[in-house]
Amino acid sequence: MRAGACRDGAPSAGKPRAPWARRLAPFADELSRRVRGQAPHPAAGEAGVPMGEQQPPNFIVFLTDDHGHWAMGCAGNRDVRTPTLDHLARTGIRFTHAFAPSSVCSSARASLMTGLMPSQHGIHDWLREDEPAVGERDWLAGQATLAQQLAAAGYRCMHVGKWHLGRSARPATGFSDWFGVPQPQGGHSGSQRYSDGGAPIERAGFKTTALTDEAVRLLRAHGPAGPFLLFVGYIGTHAPQQQPERLAESYREAALSPTWDEGSPLRGAVPPRERMSQYYAAVTHMDEGAGRILDTVEELGLRGRTAIVYTSDHGTALGQRGIWGKGNATKPKNLFDHSIRVPLIWSYPDRFDGGRTISAFVTHCDLYRTLLDIAGVRTGAADDRVAGRSYLPLLEGAPAAGEDVYFGEYGPARCIRTRTHKLVRRYGRGTDELYDLVGDPEERRNLLEDGDSAVATQLGARLEAFFRHHEDLERSGLLFDPDSRGLGPEHLRTGSGADPVGW
Repeated sequence: MRAGACRDGAPSAGKPRAPWARRLAPFADELSRRVRGQAPHPAAGEAGVPMGEQQPPNFIVFLTDDHGHWAMGCAGNRDVRTPTLDHLARTGIRFTHAFAPSSVCSSARASLMTGLMPSQHGIHDWLREDEPAVGERDWLAGQATLAQQLAAAGYRCMHVGKWHLGRSARPATGFSDWFGVPQPQGGHSGSQRYSDGGAPIERAGFKTTALTDEAVRLLRAHGPAGPFLLFVGYIGTHAPQQQPERLAESYREAALSPTWDEGSPLRGAVPPRERMSQYYAAVTHMDEGAGRILDTVEELGLRGRTAIVYTSDHGTALGQRGIWGKGNATKPKNLFDHSIRVPLIWSYPDRFDGGRTISAFVTHCDLYRTLLDIAGVRTGAADDRVAGRSYLPLLEGAPAAGEDVYFGEYGPARCIRTRTHKLVRRYGRGTDELYDLVGDPEERRNLLEDGDSAVATQLGARLEAFFRHHEDLERSGLLFDPDSRGLGPEHLRTGSGADPVGW
């Protein structure tokens, strides 16, 4: 798809409703329910319905794994085929500068589920869940998670796919339906292990297909019976790449534009072009699955009042800057843009005008707060700990306010990024980095090699101020070993109380 295709006009059937139509939509839906003989929706203020919302929206959140922000047609990639994502972006809203708070899976996923930075929730690397001491622990225990708060507000919360936050084989608190992927997650085809409500089962075939089948089944079983959250954790873009040959072959024969540096090292024996073909096949396969889920929502008559969000836990590189992978693909671990930037598309026809892009900086912590804001859920004193802000005004068309600034971390490495510069501090565990993102967008020249600078001093002060407010000293990333390969039993200790502290 050509660059800028997201800005093209949409077919008339997919255009967002006019403002007057959106305001009348709840009344039309209620009349339709009564004509069909269905019970009316409960009124605002009744049990399970947030105040201020006559009809709470449904949510479908796609949280994929290792999906780079650059790997979508609507992001300007001419090679990859993503018709569903392109449609959602064309008729919805695409954020061009969305970020993960960390450049590794478990850390970033925990931030989306809690709104907290890793130095608050304590997960600083991918969890080695094949180790019982790690895999059998509920790493979000004691945190006010997205699912818990929506469930308390009357939502039915359903999970399909990757979790990777401990106890992946058992339903996490707040979820009524669970089709999980136990760790280690294994490959993407053949006989696969799943957890069906906590019961171990096996299914043959491609994992993306199995997860899509289950998501569709849950949607049909739930129907219009009250608000729901469906969380879809696709894994296809995570190695190893074992995608449908019909898709891989189509890319293998295509004249792909290489994104990798010629001569850059490639970990493993897979040639760069084959790895790219398999990765693009995975993206297209997930796009097909998302399309089936979108079609099901439309068939059930729920599209207008269902907010759909598509994002990834973190980014990835396929040879860009000579790197193959994410934050842990280098030593020391990195916070390069390819590792922290993620795709983010919103589509909610009854409420948000589509056909727009938003360039404001947003993170998974912001997404947590925005979903609760749209649902009308207030978290009280817990809000003070949340690192993000709701960007609902941006979705509703308000202009961006304030400066764009991003804060992230991976273990003892911390980052601040503005429109023009990025500073990474390693606190004696490696070389600090400062990049001019205007003149050096690929982050190849560390300006600190020429000596300290006033820019680094200024950004460093802001970084310290942010983490003074968003850090639990017992869970701080500064305590984590930067050379660790994942988070394993060696990182568990018993704190002053009975609860273990995981860092």
